Formats: sequence, structure tokens, C-alpha cells
Amino acid sequence: LQGDFFEPVRDQQFDLIVTNPPFVISPENRYIYRDGGMVGDELVRKIARQAPDFLSDGGFCHILCNWAEKADQNWKERLRSWFENAQCDVWVIRSETRDAATYASTWIRHTEKKAVDDFARRFEEWTNYYDRQSIRSIGAGIITLRKSSGRSVWFRAEDGPERMIGPCGEDIATGFALQDYLESVSQDNDLMQSVLQGSPK
Repeated sequence: LQGDFFEPVRDQQFDLIVTNPPFVISPENRYIYRDGGMVGDELVRKIARQAPDFLSDGGFCHILCNWAEKADQNWKERLRSWFENAQCDVWVIRSETRDAATYASTWIRHTEKKAVDDFARRFEEWTNYYDRQSIRSIGAGIITLRKSSGRSVWFRAEDGPERMIGPCGEDIATGFALQDYLESVSQDNDLMQSVLQGSPK
């Protein structure tokens, strides 16, 4: 189905939503795969805020994305604010963060390898765009949501391993199960009486 965001499926719910949107934070609207056409990371935020309405209870949503890290706000708290009242458990794994200048340079060179003479002008345009929005750096990673109706939910954000390459679905599922367990242990004594074992990996 083709349409605007979730509009074509507005009356449906899913066990799994997977998206790799045009998440690059740029002042341009030149490439469909790269530029979302919204200010800053608003496109990713919009998906993150709308997705819970389309998840079945216990369903997962995975968003591969970039997000703005602003000079006046902790990046974890900024992303936490996206999911207020979402009734979802949320796990954010940051694979990397790049300062705004490096990020701009990387993406400009990625698409304009032959337009060397125009690099300086476009670089200034990109960095001025970040300055106007107080964007200090840009984070990259995966945001996973799990619809969890009828109980208190948790939010977790952290840096991932150095090399986030290859299949990781089972590890994500394990991570959710472990966090669920930690949320269930309300007293230190309960944890002390638990029998734990090391991960085989």
C-alpha cells in the first residue's frame, strides 16, 4: 500500500512494524531515500509517536534512524520525551554519534562525489542549518518499541557495542526479557535470592 505515513492502514494494528525511513538530518530535499523533507529529526519523531497506535499488544516496532543531539538537552531525555503516554516499553541503542560538521561532510561527500567545487557552499548551508536548531551532534541507531498495555512501562537508552553489524533480533528479544525481569525486582533481597547465570555469548 502506498500513502502518507500510516494513513493507508489507519484502521489496522500489527505485531511487527519495521522502518528504515529517509532519516538524514539535512536542509535539503534532493534525494528520496535520504531527505525526509521535515525540519531536523521531525520525520523520525512523527513515526515514533504514531507507531504505538498501530501496534497490537505485545507487538514490536523497529526504527533505524538518526536523531538530533542538541546543545541544551541530554539526548536520552530528549528521546524519552517522544514516548510520553505511548504505553510502550522503549529501548534505544545508539550505534554512533557524530559532531554536526563531520556528519554534514560525510553526507555531502556521499551523494556529491563529483561536485567538489560546490562542497564549501553546501557545507556552510548544512552547518548553518544545525546552528539555527542548536544541533551539536547527530546520533544514529535503532529505536525499538513494544506495546505494553495495562502496566507501567520502561524506557532505556544506551550506547551499543562498537560493531553493530549482522542479525540481532534474538539479542533484542533477550534484552527486553532481561529488562522486564529487572523491572519486576522491586527489592534488593529479591534479587539476592535469584539464581543467575552468565550469558553463553
